Amino acid sequence: MWSVATTASAKTFSAASALRADGVTVFLPYIKEKTRVSLPTRGRALFKVLEREVPRWPGYLFTLVGEAGQVDNELLARVRGNRAVRDLVSFGGVTAMVSERFITLMRRECAEDGRLLKKSSLHDVGDILKFISPSPFEGRRGEVTRLDEETLSLTVGGRVITTRYAEVAPIT
Repeated sequence: MWSVATTASAKTFSAASALRADGVTVFLPYIKEKTRVSLPTRGRALFKVLEREVPRWPGYLFTLVGEAGQVDNELLARVRGNRAVRDLVSFGGVTAMVSERFITLMRRECAEDGRLLKKSSLHDVGDILKFISPSPFEGRRGEVTRLDEETLSLTVGGRVITTRYAEVAPIT
């Protein structure tokens, strides 16, 4: 059985490390996000692509607190007592449990380390795409400046537009 621990949003990865150091099994799905940033230069524009790991649900992680439908109170106490954990998700004063089946299904979508596998590896930062869905931007072209699991950002005429993968296509 798995519980959902809450942490400070910016401390999700360090909380996972602290729990692992306490002997708790942790599942923390995350995405690799790419962002293009401009570097200060004189004259021509210079850009750098940064990649960082972002929790799929910042401030939340899954902790294994029992097996075969039974909660291990010692594990549960270790999770609750860890300084990196704010609380466990609960409803009506009862700790909410997540089924092994849900975790198994989530893990199918992840690499071994918890990194969510990208839905679309067709695009990369710097690619030029065009909007194909009916919108004020339909037919316009933009350069990809950021990618994450569900959306991407394009620069169109100096303006950054965040959109879904299904709304853009490569220029053919």
